[in-house]
Amino acid sequence: MGGKCLTYIGTEGIACKKMTPEGKVLPECDTLSHFGALNGNIDLETIVKANALCNELGMDTISAAATLSAFGEHRGSFLSRLEILAFLLDIARRRGAGDLLAEGSRRAAEVLGRPELSMSVKSLELPACDPRGSYGTALAYCTSNRGGCHLRGYPISCEILPNSVPTDRFSFSGKARINVTAEDTHAVADSLAVCGLAFLGATLEEYGEMFKGVTGLEFTTEELLSIGSRIHLTERFYNVINGFESMEDQLPERFYREPGTGTEGIDIPPIDRNNFDEELQNYYRMRGLTPRGTFVDTDFLAKQP
Repeated sequence: MGGKCLTYIGTEGIACKKMTPEGKVLPECDTLSHFGALNGNIDLETIVKANALCNELGMDTISAAATLSAFGEHRGSFLSRLEILAFLLDIARRRGAGDLLAEGSRRAAEVLGRPELSMSVKSLELPACDPRGSYGTALAYCTSNRGGCHLRGYPISCEILPNSVPTDRFSFSGKARINVTAEDTHAVADSLAVCGLAFLGATLEEYGEMFKGVTGLEFTTEELLSIGSRIHLTERFYNVINGFESMEDQLPERFYREPGTGTEGIDIPPIDRNNFDEELQNYYRMRGLTPRGTFVDTDFLAKQP
């Protein structure tokens, strides 16, 4: 998450991360959020150093920072600037308390007797978008096959960014359909080895034309979405045969009980679990799954092309 990322168009690289004139990689929004506000830290230099450490040590900035935040809440105080950097080294070297924190927030919180402190879905820590402020994102975190991830669908683009069909971000209405389309589209993007965020400015039809130009193979938008659906369902099938069901498609309990941080007269209430569960069931039906999120056809995988 904290690493330098280049998207290549033709022979030129377009850096999607900011760098200083000296070549120092600057943190992106999720890293700023989690090593900043989530850990009660207002020192930008510490955030930049934490980002660099995670890059060098091969650690995800979202998971690392969220795990440190859970540990700080357990002990009753935020980590100091020096502690943040020291704990990152301890986690990488599995030294002292870092040995436990290296397991991630879910396992660490369970060992500490405070499982409710892990802000994760399927053991993957949530990024900076608060699901209480974007109900499509709330659903997307839960239906993502790898857990609380914002890179398996991006419904916030319909809820907050300018869109031809405005969607109420504080309503679950229509979010199942939005997520199905977003997941299928992003599965295609990943298969084409292009940035999923590029779909905020380009359509699947346009990428299909590019693919045809490179390979000579022609696919309609509907065919590409069908491929994306098979990819997503195949991933889910492996989850299901390893014991994942609807109980894993849930947010941490805190989001159903505690309000978010409002501003400028906007209240951010807790998510209504009944409304969430209703739209989750709509999602299952659109995916052809059972009410438990499992497969009707246990031979699904064998029947794929």
